[in-house]
Amino acid sequence: MKIFFALFAALLLLGCSTQEPIPVDRVLRYGIPQAPTSLDPAAAGDLVYYQIAFNILETLIAVDWKSSEFLPVLAMAWRGDSLGLHWTFSLRRGIFFHDGSPLNAEAVKISFERQFDPHSPYYWPQLTDTQGHVAFSMLKEIRTPNDSTVQFILKYPYSAFLDNLATPYFATIVSPRALKEFGESFGHQPVGTGPFQFVKWEPDREIVIKKFPQYWGKKAQLDGVSYQIMQSLDDKIQALQQGQLDVISGVSAASVDKLYRLQGIKVVEEPLSLATVILGMKCQSYPFSKIEVRRAIARGIDKEKIVIRSSRGLAVVAKGPLSPMLMYYDSTLASLGYDSIAAKELLQNAGYENDFPISLNHCVDTDSLRDNPLVQAIKSDLEKIGFPIHVAAYHDWSNYEVDILEGNKGHMFFMGWMSYTRHPDYILYSLFQSQSPNNYFNYKNPEVDRLLEQARQTLDSEQQRQLYRRVQEIILEDAPAVFISHPKVVYVRSERVKNFKANPLYIPVLNEVSLDDTK
Repeated sequence: MKIFFALFAALLLLGCSTQEPIPVDRVLRYGIPQAPTSLDPAAAGDLVYYQIAFNILETLIAVDWKSSEFLPVLAMAWRGDSLGLHWTFSLRRGIFFHDGSPLNAEAVKISFERQFDPHSPYYWPQLTDTQGHVAFSMLKEIRTPNDSTVQFILKYPYSAFLDNLATPYFATIVSPRALKEFGESFGHQPVGTGPFQFVKWEPDREIVIKKFPQYWGKKAQLDGVSYQIMQSLDDKIQALQQGQLDVISGVSAASVDKLYRLQGIKVVEEPLSLATVILGMKCQSYPFSKIEVRRAIARGIDKEKIVIRSSRGLAVVAKGPLSPMLMYYDSTLASLGYDSIAAKELLQNAGYENDFPISLNHCVDTDSLRDNPLVQAIKSDLEKIGFPIHVAAYHDWSNYEVDILEGNKGHMFFMGWMSYTRHPDYILYSLFQSQSPNNYFNYKNPEVDRLLEQARQTLDSEQQRQLYRRVQEIILEDAPAVFISHPKVVYVRSERVKNFKANPLYIPVLNEVSLDDTK
């Protein structure tokens, strides 16, 4: 009954203005495990955000994941100077935001500055995510010589600059008019230039978007999407079987076997994601302040066995921090392999006494993480080498982030890190540079800091490759974390859904999706 009511409400489309009802057969009913924290790119940081927001908001450029080339989106052309310090972008003309205001250079300038510049009237420190500071710390100035030209002036050459502009995480362009009108509630009323526009958000029930008729590019075939919030995976599967949902996300590896056997349901397995599953350690706290203990943890976990048994073919074993989908991935990297005897010797040499249990913390706020077999398998392996583990589960991501990742309430933590660009700078600099706000390991190595800064400012691709390889070698030797696996992007859809695809960022491109009424 709840699902039917949510769909009925979606069909009425009671949005910002009076609209014709959407025909039932052209509304995609999309099951999500929880609501996003926000739909504001300056504040968001969860996977559900991307499943929704990237159909509303757009970037200047994009990446073709097959060719690795940059593609024009809101910018039709761009060029950089020989030093990589000045970048000029020419905007498409005649594009309007969903609220009717024009896309222009000032809107682009505001969209970026609000994420890192405290002087911006739309910089809200209590909401702004830390990623804008990391991604655009190299920006010196943004100039707008005319309405259709934007110039980015950099403090120093930055090898990942175009990649950062191509990610929907922190580079989407939003309406300044809407920022002014909605203020800090913009994240619940986003306005962009995409093929769909926001209609409404009912807390704990659904989020509705509809086709934007004046979209500048290829028009959506769907008339709308109803994102229906359902925490239980079993409930979503049942709704999918009964024809009340068309697509579900947040699928765990443990549930996939039975999904393959269900009639009328298709499991969509995209190539590997850009994500890495990580077991982290707090390097400045006992006992992980000793490198021998951290290396013992890395030696004591049989990753091959754990990943093969738990992923059901939906992940590959990680050799290091970088997914094989990333630039400069190196399959020849040698990590600390499984050796339980060597692990015990390392603990003994470190003088470690198992006089108190070590907390292993993880968050279970999504279906794909609930009943995660990786956690128990890691606990079992570590206890075999004499390292007692107490598992602590969090059910709210924001509390987990504050207490465990950003705080120091736990010893070890389980996390997935999505590299939202192809470039390794985003994952390596964000997680392992000593001053980065996302260095949850409290890891400090001056040589790593130096190499990361050098790689950032090196435009030669071969030199970058060598620098990033050395960074990874040091990180694997220092072992602030154990890199477990790289998961695939997995969705489940009904047979009536056609042309449903997702990219390695877990982002489904819905403007090409259609619904087959005969199914």
